[in-house]
Amino acid sequence: VASVDPRFRDNRLVLEDGIRFYAGAVITTADGAQDGAVCVIDTVPRPTPSAAQMESLRVLARVVGQEIDNARLLRQQVKHTAMLEMAEDLAGLGRWRFELSSGQVDWSDEVYRIHGRARETYDPSYSDVLAAYHPDDQKVLAACVERAIETGQGYNLELRLTDTGFGERRVTARARTEQDDHGRTLALFGVFQDVTETVDTEEKLRNTEASFRMLSETSTDIVARFDTKGRFLYVSPAVRTILGREPEDMLGSDCSAFIAAEDIERIRQILIAHAADGPGAASPRYEYRAKKADGTLVWLEATPRAIRDDHGQIIEYHDCVRDITAAKAAEREQQELVDTLNLAE
Repeated sequence: VASVDPRFRDNRLVLEDGIRFYAGAVITTADGAQDGAVCVIDTVPRPTPSAAQMESLRVLARVVGQEIDNARLLRQQVKHTAMLEMAEDLAGLGRWRFELSSGQVDWSDEVYRIHGRARETYDPSYSDVLAAYHPDDQKVLAACVERAIETGQGYNLELRLTDTGFGERRVTARARTEQDDHGRTLALFGVFQDVTETVDTEEKLRNTEASFRMLSETSTDIVARFDTKGRFLYVSPAVRTILGREPEDMLGSDCSAFIAAEDIERIRQILIAHAADGPGAASPRYEYRAKKADGTLVWLEATPRAIRDDHGQIIEYHDCVRDITAAKAAEREQQELVDTLNLAE
């Protein structure tokens, strides 16, 4: 009886609510934590429960523990799904799944958006998926899907999506396979991303680079690129004529190795000031002496331009350098003539 049991006789439920019978089994979750108990209580004394009755309580407690674990797992899955959807939104990624047994194709919201379709009015099939691509890409995708089904090998493709309602888009489709215990492919799943802007930007950069090289390689001036530490990234062929050096031999070398020691600090201060002027600042123009391969010096005039990233940070410099040795010699001869005339007076 609870009123005389030393474990329960001082409990408030016994003293105030008149509880006289109690039987319980502890609820234990998968991590071993105790999370309450399943109890049978009454206000009148009852016989001690049988072993079978207590086992029934313990079974019920285990079921409750499993339900608590399931509820926690569901909350974690909801949280992880929400985080995944947020990450997908930020990255512009979509998810898809193709069940082979039913032929069902599932798309996330981002995949629908890239296709220019609405979930409420469009239920894609595998044939619809293929038909949305450029005819040449349809064959490539179909072959990769067939190979994935047969071998379990995934794929990573860049494709032209034409049936979007807003023009051709370039997309990447990455896939993996889900297989049963016997190695048979059950489903394909993966991610999907619109990379049209990235592809267009890369194409523009390639065209710009090609134009840059074409102009620099036909120019009589030296065209160069160097990083923020002063190391050459590119030197045009004109350096052979002006300095007697091979462009390839200068790549990765510090610019200062080819400049007269007396001019290095002055140039460094000019570049520091140019960087401090910020984006849009006019390129500085300065003269300095450079070392030819044979050790002699020539006079050069440089007009470097700082190249900045989207945050305004300098990532490299583009420089156009011309040989002014003859002009400096003529200037010196003119000054000597003026000095001679002044002495004659």
